Amino acid sequence: MTIDTETTIVTFYKETDEETGIETVMAYFPLDSYNGTDTRTCYAHLGQHSACSPDYVKDLPLATKKEYTGLLNELTGLGYNIKVI
Repeated sequence: MTIDTETTIVTFYKETDEETGIETVMAYFPLDSYNGTDTRTCYAHLGQHSACSPDYVKDLPLATKKEYTGLLNELTGLGYNIKVI
């Protein structure tokens, strides 16, 4: 596996499913435009890469290091060179 030479800035947030109440962690890439739009790239265990509005994440709570470690490991396993902010 090749590791990125560029550092990717990521913030981890918690989402709660409105129907089930289940909390999940998502990675938000604040500097990475999704397909050239105003949305940003995000990533979750299920669904993988997707688009995410900056307005959506502004009200989400930050995930703790304990909560996001599994997702961070998944991203670094894909070759990302992550800096968590």
